[in-house]
Amino acid sequence: IAKEFGDKAAERRAYSNLGNAHIFLGRFDVAAEYYKKTLQLSRQLKDQAVEAQACYSLGNTYTLLQDYERAAEYHLRHLLIAQELADRVGEGRACWSLGNAYVSMGSPAQALTFAKKHLEISQEVGDRSGELTARMNVAQLQLLLGRMPSPA
Repeated sequence: IAKEFGDKAAERRAYSNLGNAHIFLGRFDVAAEYYKKTLQLSRQLKDQAVEAQACYSLGNTYTLLQDYERAAEYHLRHLLIAQELADRVGEGRACWSLGNAYVSMGSPAQALTFAKKHLEISQEVGDRSGELTARMNVAQLQLLLGRMPSPA
């Protein structure tokens, strides 16, 4: 209906909702296609906040599809947009996601860089839950890399 009326914003919301629905149905490949349409329309509408969210959704979807390189690409795009928008919470979320993607790709040193950044941002914005998660991730990655976790 939104498409028929030329309402790009409503069309974008519909695609995002369809992507979410397909995630819950376990149809990750279909969800990715809807999120790509969401991303495309967010760019046409010059809505960077929605573009960032679409990149985040695509990154998570590709993680579910076990395509970690593509997941990292979208999470990196999310990070760059969040930085442009000065969205520290979004930056933290992107860093956490990038860390997870790099762990899955077997790159714990890169993962540690993003885990430390996630910790820094979580502390800055007062996200206690995010801070706890980041501290655990940093400690686990330091152990994995043969380093002693630094005391907090």
